[in-house]
Amino acid sequence: MVRICKRTTRCNIERLKNANWNLIVEADGNYWHNIPGRKEKDLIRDKKLKTMGYEVVRFWEADIHKKIRYIKEQIKEILG
Repeated sequence: MVRICKRTTRCNIERLKNANWNLIVEADGNYWHNIPGRKEKDLIRDKKLKTMGYEVVRFWEADIHKKIRYIKEQIKEILG
């Protein structure tokens, strides 16, 4: 089962942990994730989630809109 959350908060992480999900898919907005310092914050967050046992994959907003089939295939491949 795949669940989509707009934001990964501590509460959502706890729900994911309780559901035994270990994949977090991030949709990076073209505007917000190009602001100076944002990519560094994302890397820090990704590292923290990885230490908690999650795999994090990121897709750009533009790619999601233009290549949704490709994105779905990538997620399916990761999930096995």
